[in-house]
Amino acid sequence: MKHHDIYRYIIEKIPYGIYIISQDRLEYVNPAFEKIAGICRKDISALGLNFLNLIHPEDRELLLKRRKVRKEGKTIPSTFEIRGIAKDGTLKYLEFNTTPLPGHDDYVLGMVRDITELKLAEETLKESEARYKTIIEKANEGIMIIQDGLIKFINPYLLKDSGYTQEDLIDKPFRKFIATDYLDQIIDINERRKAGESGISSYEAVFKTKYGKRLFVEINVSEITYKGKPGFFTVIHNITKHKELENELKETLGKLREAINTTTQAIAMIVEQRDPYTAGHQRRVADLARAIAAELGLSSEQIDAVHMAGLLHDLGKISVPAEILTKPTKLTEAEFGLIMSHPQVAYDILKSIAFPWPIADIIHQHHERIDGSGYPRGLSDEDILIDAKILAVADTVEAIITNRPYREARPLKDALEEISRNKGILYDSEVAEACLRIFKEKGFSFKTESSKGK
Repeated sequence: MKHHDIYRYIIEKIPYGIYIISQDRLEYVNPAFEKIAGICRKDISALGLNFLNLIHPEDRELLLKRRKVRKEGKTIPSTFEIRGIAKDGTLKYLEFNTTPLPGHDDYVLGMVRDITELKLAEETLKESEARYKTIIEKANEGIMIIQDGLIKFINPYLLKDSGYTQEDLIDKPFRKFIATDYLDQIIDINERRKAGESGISSYEAVFKTKYGKRLFVEINVSEITYKGKPGFFTVIHNITKHKELENELKETLGKLREAINTTTQAIAMIVEQRDPYTAGHQRRVADLARAIAAELGLSSEQIDAVHMAGLLHDLGKISVPAEILTKPTKLTEAEFGLIMSHPQVAYDILKSIAFPWPIADIIHQHHERIDGSGYPRGLSDEDILIDAKILAVADTVEAIITNRPYREARPLKDALEEISRNKGILYDSEVAEACLRIFKEKGFSFKTESSKGK
């Protein structure tokens, strides 16, 4: 069985709802999600079901706020609770754990767990502890009550999961059983509560079992009165298997990205084999473009996109006869027309490949100029991707300082003067300034082939 078949089998069989959402639209759900929501994948596909329709109207604003904060690049808690409405109108309490899919800014991977019974148990405990004690003791979740930092109550399920006895835990400090690297977080949360702040109600930690095993857990906390004193009703959910699955998925994505990079470099070498005068050109352009993108403070995803586009930006030259690429004299108008077609040819080759970034569009635009004088479409400023603006500057600098069949290489100062003279005219001002800074202030230099392997 192939790896992706194994992962699909796990996702289809796991008892927790798993989904992928783009904007508000559900793109994928597993069988457990269907069961929780009371709606089948066929209905979702046929009706184009809006994700918000499954959420209680009073809780929809929370999701909209989370999406807004995520788009602003701010960190948001991965775990949260909302009320859901099943297809039959049943109200459910749901716990979500979400994370953006790497390389897909508009896609979010989520896990959902039906915690309706647990929520009812929490609420009824506050009303009558004695009446619902049996429910808590039989719950399939670890439950404890903490007062003044000491464990005062623990249910049998947590004892089974942790290997401890009642005597091991009762009246012992809760922090004693949490891994050291998570203690600062818990102390900070408790201090905020003591100061009257609301604090977060859910967080992740590592629980130390009796025999040294570390369990990844989600800890959900709510305030209660227990035996006449304030305390915290604490639910400890073992997410160790979830973490292991998450790490496997991350490892798989890493291997896929590595495969893409290896394939990209192989394609770049094919292009350069046809034109010995530009051997290494694409790599050097990619390195400079990446440095400029980093100087501009772009995200790691955009930096990776710019670098990969740099490695492939001259792919379209495979359609140009080698004798034109290596011609030592001035090109005719027809020959130059063939050269100018290479961004379009590259775009046509790459547009159907599902890169995690808009590689085809970036390469298509790397000879456009902000005053509209570029090619192949004569785009201007606002219509050109920032990635393509970066590539345009990097390509220009590298071309000037490298030997060509029809001319000798020129000094770096000539290249930088070209960028400085035409910033705001041909080249984006911020991109041009970033390029000049990394050379003049930060000592950027192109790696030689010999240094590359060191």
